[in-house]
Parts: sequence; structure tokens; C-alpha cells
Amino acid sequence: MLLNSLSAEASSILLQLVQAYNFDLFSFDSSTFLRLEQKNYNPLIIKHTEPHVMSVGSYHVEHLSLIADPEVTFLIYSSAGDRKLSLIPIAYRFETMGIVQQIAELNNERNNICSNEQQSMVHIIDFCNQWALDIQCSSWFLTHAQPNPQVSVTCGLVQNCY
Repeated sequence: MLLNSLSAEASSILLQLVQAYNFDLFSFDSSTFLRLEQKNYNPLIIKHTEPHVMSVGSYHVEHLSLIADPEVTFLIYSSAGDRKLSLIPIAYRFETMGIVQQIAELNNERNNICSNEQQSMVHIIDFCNQWALDIQCSSWFLTHAQPNPQVSVTCGLVQNCY
């Protein structure tokens, strides 16, 4: 496992989620999103905002404001052209608790970490490892990265995702 990345299992789950709905993380033309909705759950939104960066968030409306609870932004890391990806958290938001934190800085090329807050990194990795299991158990996708027909899907440019 890459230092400061999610567990292999958690990375695999989140990558299967995007694969199930054909959300391409290998090419980047513009900021895109994938919005997933299913009964009894808050919408799950995946955003690909720059070539090596994606975020995953669950959102609800509170007092006419959209609240991220949580949203985690990841560096999508692959070593030397390897198509095996690791996810490294770089920022997170738990707006119901008033928490918004940048936990890692990217290099100038925006494809690697140049510094991080190690204590916060450990905590958010633990959270994300469990959250990925929760996403899998909530049937956002089926086995072998197949889409769940009970999930409604919207995709497009990021400015239109909410």
C-alpha cells in the first residue's frame, strides 16, 4: 500500500463505483461530475475537477443550503504509467460539524503530494476506509463494478452537478 493512501480494498471499492457508471478518471477534458441517487439515501456525487483529482461526497439540503456530509477530495495516484490507481485524501468537509480541512498540498504539476498533515491524514484515511465499505454495502453498485438499476444517474459539467 502506498504511504498515506486508502487501503487497497477501499480504493478498489471507490474505483469500482466510478467504473460501474463509466466515469473516466484516466482522461481529462473538463471538470465533470457523476450524481447518483437512490431511495432512502442522500445523493452521492463524484467530481473529477482536474487531471489527477477527484472528490466523492454525500449531500443533503439544510435550511435551503446544500451541505456536504462528508466530501473527500483525493489525489488519483498511479506510479510510472501503471493503470492501478491509489487514492490519497487531500481535503475533506464535514459541514454539519463545521469542519473543512486541507490535509495535503500538491506539487506544481498537481500529480503528487509535497506535504501533508500526518495526524489528520491518518484519521481521514481510517474514515475513508470505513466509508468505502459503507458505500459498497449500500448497493451504490453491484458486484464486479456493475451499475445498480435502482440508482438514477446524472452526469455532466461540474457547474451543473447540484
